[in-house]
Amino acid sequence: MLKDRFFYSLRVLRKLVERDLFARFSTPLMGNSWLVLEPILLLSVYYLFVTAFLGVKSEHYLISLFCGIVPFTYFQNTIQANTSALTRYRALLRGGIVDIKLLPFISLISNLFPHAVLILALMILGWLSGTLTILGVLCLPIAMVSLAIFSALISFIIMIANVFFKDIEFIVTLGLRLAVFFCPIFFSADKVPKPFYYFYVAFPLNSIIESYRNVILYGKLPTLFVFGAWIVAYLCLILIARALFVSVSNKITDQL
Repeated sequence: MLKDRFFYSLRVLRKLVERDLFARFSTPLMGNSWLVLEPILLLSVYYLFVTAFLGVKSEHYLISLFCGIVPFTYFQNTIQANTSALTRYRALLRGGIVDIKLLPFISLISNLFPHAVLILALMILGWLSGTLTILGVLCLPIAMVSLAIFSALISFIIMIANVFFKDIEFIVTLGLRLAVFFCPIFFSADKVPKPFYYFYVAFPLNSIIESYRNVILYGKLPTLFVFGAWIVAYLCLILIARALFVSVSNKITDQL
C-alpha cells in the first residue's frame, strides 16, 4: 500500500511538473527563456554598475558576481512560485488528487531546468577563465543539493503560512528584494567583519551562495562549520515545518 502510494505520488508530481513546464514554454513571445535571460541581464547591469560607476576592480569579478546571481535567482524564483502554491492547486487538494507535501517540489523541479542552463554557462565561463577545476565540478552538486533542500523547506513553511496570513506574499517579495543586498552576491563572505563572519555564514543561503563561488573559483569544498550549520538549520526547519503542518492541517482545506 505504501509502495503504491509512493509511485502514485511520483506520477502525479511528474504530471504537475510537466504541466508547469508546458505552461511556461507555451506562453507567447520569449516565454520561459526569461528565466535564463533575467539573471544574465542582471549580471550585465550589476557588473557595469559595480565596475564602471563604483570603480571596483577585482580579478574574476564577473564570475564571482555570476556565482552569486545563479543560486539566488533559483531560490527567489522557487520561493515566489511556491508562496501561492496552495491556492493555485486548491482544486487538486480538495479532490484528494495531490498530497500537500508534494506542492513545493513542482516549482523546485521545474526551476532546475533554467538553473541547469545557468550552471552550464557558469562552468563554461569558469573554464574559459581558467578557474574551474575537476574538483570544482565534482563539488558543485553538493552546493546544488543544499540549495534545493533549503528552498524546499522555506517554500513549505511560507506556502502554509500564506493561507492564513495573506500579507506573507508581500513580505516575501520585500524580503527577497532586500536579500539581494544582504546575501554575498556583490561581495564575497570574507569581506564581512570577523566578529560577524560565523553568524553570517551560519545562515544557509549565504553559505550556499559562497559555496558556489568557492567551488567555481577555487575548487574548494564547504568547510565543516558550514556543513554543520546546514545540518542544524535544516533540522530546525524540518521541525518548524512539521509543527506548523500538524497544527493547521485540519484547517487548510477550509481556508482555501
